[in-house]
Amino acid sequence: MTFYASFTLLRKAYKENFNNLFIYHLIYLAIFAILVFPFVIFLINQLLAHTGTTVIENFSIASYLLSPAGIITILIILLGTAFFVTFTHYSTAIATSSRPLKDLSPKVVMKEIYHHFFALSLIGFIYTLIYIGLALGGLLSVLIVLIFFSEHSLQTLLGATTLTSTVIFLGTITLFFLSLYFFIRFSLIFHVFALGKPSVTYALKKSSLLIKNSYHTTLKLYFLTFMIIVIVLIITVILTSGLILMLAILDHFPNLPAMIKILYTILLLTTSSLIWFVFAFFANSFWMITARSVYHRQKLRQENINPYPLSSKHIPFSSIYLYISIGVLIIGFAITFSLFMPFLQRELSDEEKQVMITAHRGSSLRAPENTMSAVNLAITESADMVEIDVLHTKDGVVVVSHDNNLQRMAGIDQKISDMTYEELQNADVGKIFSPEFEGEHVPKLADVIEVIIANDRRLNIEIKEYGQETIEEKVVKIIRETDCSNNCFVTSLDYQTLQNIRAIDPRIPIGIAISIAIGDTHGFDVNFYSAADGLATNKFITEEKKRGRDVMIWTLNDKDVIKAAVARGANNIITDDPIIAQEALREYKELSLITRFILSLQ
Repeated sequence: MTFYASFTLLRKAYKENFNNLFIYHLIYLAIFAILVFPFVIFLINQLLAHTGTTVIENFSIASYLLSPAGIITILIILLGTAFFVTFTHYSTAIATSSRPLKDLSPKVVMKEIYHHFFALSLIGFIYTLIYIGLALGGLLSVLIVLIFFSEHSLQTLLGATTLTSTVIFLGTITLFFLSLYFFIRFSLIFHVFALGKPSVTYALKKSSLLIKNSYHTTLKLYFLTFMIIVIVLIITVILTSGLILMLAILDHFPNLPAMIKILYTILLLTTSSLIWFVFAFFANSFWMITARSVYHRQKLRQENINPYPLSSKHIPFSSIYLYISIGVLIIGFAITFSLFMPFLQRELSDEEKQVMITAHRGSSLRAPENTMSAVNLAITESADMVEIDVLHTKDGVVVVSHDNNLQRMAGIDQKISDMTYEELQNADVGKIFSPEFEGEHVPKLADVIEVIIANDRRLNIEIKEYGQETIEEKVVKIIRETDCSNNCFVTSLDYQTLQNIRAIDPRIPIGIAISIAIGDTHGFDVNFYSAADGLATNKFITEEKKRGRDVMIWTLNDKDVIKAAVARGANNIITDDPIIAQEALREYKELSLITRFILSLQ
């Protein structure tokens, strides 16, 4: 079968089943949004409450997931996902099954799911595991490749040998391709179950056999489907980007009434949401149509599995698309207006509040990170704060460095914790960055604080060693001795480390650095948050401001991303490039209220 013939087959099948697919898409979205997702979140919060906490963060997540409560949490997430996968795939399989009209109603589908609930749940669970394998294998493989081409190495990040790193990479690649194999081999399982013998074993074997008998044709159809979905995704991105560009054009009409701008903004945002809704519908349904076409090509009617003709009348939903479009517009207006009012209130209250710029590990774009040169350059570039990382040497001196191993910065495969401070001074951490900085050494924390105080700046000290009270006591002692309590803050990815700092000296402000969290992310007893960009949502920042806590966002080096973070209400931007950040803040002040609102939604 040629690609053109394959495309013609898919287009015809999609056209014939459009109405049925559309109504089922609405049903399963509603079920997931109203029932499944809130119920799963409720159960997870209840589990966390029984463990005596409301939130698990960063490194605590691994130990929690290995605990009995964590295993139950994983099972709840898997079962919730399995239910969603089962309902969407099975209902779509029936919607494209060409059964008589009376067998295509949602009531009939729900009745069938009820009668075969346990069998379908098992199939959904199997498919969920395959999806997880695809996602984990694919993402980890890409991540490892990106790390390989970055300034870091897998050995440095994990403390692994070259052999171990190679095994990890091969393992992720194997997981991805193995999951892809089973994904293709069992891709007809829901169709076989829906139209044939309702047995899990039979559906698995039959799907595998059907794919095996037409492997090349199946791969061609699936590849074509994947490429079509990618093309539609690109078109979706272009359309939504065009809408945002049209909104930016409004800035060139300062005399346009504010209400017209607001209504126009809401209309375009709603249209943008509708475009993404259509893409989500298209991607899921088109993939299932492909599987249905593969299934039909095996002439299953000869085996008395599908006695119905390929084509049947559509469910008569006259004017339903008009009603749905009107409904989506009304809901979109309501949601956008509800988002706009808090944004407007925040903008008015924060109008005179300065957004601070923190130089990440000093001005690390133009100088070797965590060095005196990077700190001094950050001050020269008018950064409000400097962020550094601290470790301690074998003889107990607190020094400024992100990595315990000197391989990345100095080309020396030695750990700082195994060296005395005197031995550490033989390591040149500047020449790899640039010959201009040859002779740069790892500085003491006390020396950095001295420069910070002399230039009336603030210092964000991130502790990189966890579970070692000695470094926490030493950091507090240095802060006291240098009289830096008003200029120094302490952050860490480890919550217990921060609690130890607070127990030693409650006057020192502490902040949790969050990259990932489960549960109530507002439940930490800290003075501020240092959050990854993906976690610092509009809602998160608004809630923290109500609690009187600032939110710093890291690590932002793109002007558009910085402006979006400021629009969401960030108090502090952590960046490798203070100059770019300052330019972004100046440009942000010149933007109209409408454009700022659009940015706040990103």
